[in-house]
Amino acid sequence: MSLEVFATILASFALTRILITVLPRIGWMDSVGVRSSHASPTPRGGGMAFVLVGFGVAAWMSWRTEPLDSTMFWGVLMPSLAVAIVGAVDDARTLSPGLRLATHLGASIFGAWWLLRVPAVSPLLIPLAAIGVAWSINLFNFMDGADGFVATQSMAALALLAMLLGVSGTGADGAIALVIAAAVAGFLPWNLPRARIFMGDAGSGWLGAVIGLLLLRSATQAPWIALGVTTWLAPLWCDATVCLLRRALRGDDVLRPHRIHAYQWLLRRVGSHGRMLLLWWVPLLTVYLPLALAVALGQHLIFGAVAAVLGCVQALLCGSGRSEVKA
Repeated sequence: MSLEVFATILASFALTRILITVLPRIGWMDSVGVRSSHASPTPRGGGMAFVLVGFGVAAWMSWRTEPLDSTMFWGVLMPSLAVAIVGAVDDARTLSPGLRLATHLGASIFGAWWLLRVPAVSPLLIPLAAIGVAWSINLFNFMDGADGFVATQSMAALALLAMLLGVSGTGADGAIALVIAAAVAGFLPWNLPRARIFMGDAGSGWLGAVIGLLLLRSATQAPWIALGVTTWLAPLWCDATVCLLRRALRGDDVLRPHRIHAYQWLLRRVGSHGRMLLLWWVPLLTVYLPLALAVALGQHLIFGAVAAVLGCVQALLCGSGRSEVKA
């Protein structure tokens, strides 16, 4: 397994480096605008590197198991790949929000149906689970606006899921989560401040889909572990949710691009992607990780509720959803 992880990191690292050269030549660039958080044009769509490597290795692993793990392939990997393909097209040429949302919902419904199509699960849970996965896809897309921000949290969440599943004895699923984390790790050095490439919708959408569907699959086998990893991601969930709700209640066009997430306000205050990332990670490691472990290992749901409250308070204190001052 260690050889597969190492090879995945190297392949993702090398492919990302190639994309840094290729993408500008075909015009896949994020230009600098009033709503940008970067100071110079930067290639976008680099997430295709970890998508291709992560999907390829994970698909190979799921199909080599005995018996064949078709549920992992069709319930997690293929719906996530569909989201990534649409994201890549959007990186190349902007698609309508309606088309993107329809794809996200379709992939989420298909994945949720594959994962929950067992007699013990009520069919009523499938649309609810699909909505949750679709929100995860869009959430990761919303929150991908600072160097290394989504990549570090996604990699760590997948690694935590892999570790907890390994402890619980669900080793096969943990191995899939680990190689996907390794694929993101290969991309990360190129995306840390100052980023030389952005993951784009292809990468952020894929991460939202694959993490959402992996958590849903884990919930059918080890629900406390799924809740624990969800607890660890509370600041990410809460920032996106609070921002969306405040904008909707104010009557804003929620589809309009903006820079009023908590992490974006924090970035402008500290003036550095690196400092913002450090400040965000301090509570993640010192507060939310212990709460996540208490949920996953101690099976204490109250700590998940505490994390959700703290995440919402953190989002509000940092200004999530607050109106921008117009010049």
